Amino acid sequence: MTDVYKTMEEKKLALEAIAREAQVELTPELRVFAWLIKQHALLDFWESAAKQAKYQHETLERFLKKEKNNG
Repeated sequence: MTDVYKTMEEKKLALEAIAREAQVELTPELRVFAWLIKQHALLDFWESAAKQAKYQHETLERFLKKEKNNG
């Protein structure tokens, strides 16, 4: 089994464990909903990372400009 399939299987088992603990039937609709929630969380993560990278870039540019003017 490749790493990708192993990871997918682990995530499937984790979702099934959560559903069992919550005593909820894991229907195809709930699987899709869980996938959508995951995708939304990933989008939020990447948006946050992009904002942080932009901030770091702007900070670096201000620093370099200040150093150039002082030098």
